Amino acid sequence: MAKLAVKTYRLTARGRRIALSLALGSLLVWGFAIWKLADVLGISYLRLPGTLRAAVEQGLTASQIVPAVLLLVLIIAAPLLVWNVVEEWSTSYTVREDGLVYDTVQGISVLYPWSAIKGLRRVDPEADEPVHELIVDQSGICQINSRVLRWLHRQAFGRTRVPIYADVVERDELLNEIVARSGLRTVTEQRAEHQEQLA
Repeated sequence: MAKLAVKTYRLTARGRRIALSLALGSLLVWGFAIWKLADVLGISYLRLPGTLRAAVEQGLTASQIVPAVLLLVLIIAAPLLVWNVVEEWSTSYTVREDGLVYDTVQGISVLYPWSAIKGLRRVDPEADEPVHELIVDQSGICQINSRVLRWLHRQAFGRTRVPIYADVVERDELLNEIVARSGLRTVTEQRAEHQEQLA
């Protein structure tokens, strides 16, 4: 029996440009939020303990607290979004005889045997550019040795999902390979079969 060819699929140049612009935009929002938070609370980062204590002692008004909370959410969320985009920018998928390798930033390379791939679904059926995700066995994430990288990856995608981005070179071929080799039926096929049974 002939060996199956190994093939790697990566993000297109356009996809990388979009990811880079999203990362830069997120960093700008993060910087703006940090700058604006000091204005809203009336504090100085260079003299943070003293100015923060003074602001609290004077009493914070609702017009300060509400924007401050929103800005804090942005300050926490923006770096996580940047991480998500960096993972997307670095992603490649390698179809091998023994499974699918999801490889992204240094330290995150996971082999999902074909039997560990449980489903394939479109994330947003209404979107112009389709993004799919694989539903996989949750033990795969344990292949990421670094606890920090494992936590960051889990925050971005969860334990049981692998994104298949819209801007992957020969994306349809990749999806067809995954479906064929793992013996999956797509969610659309499952729904069609269910509707036929109901009819």
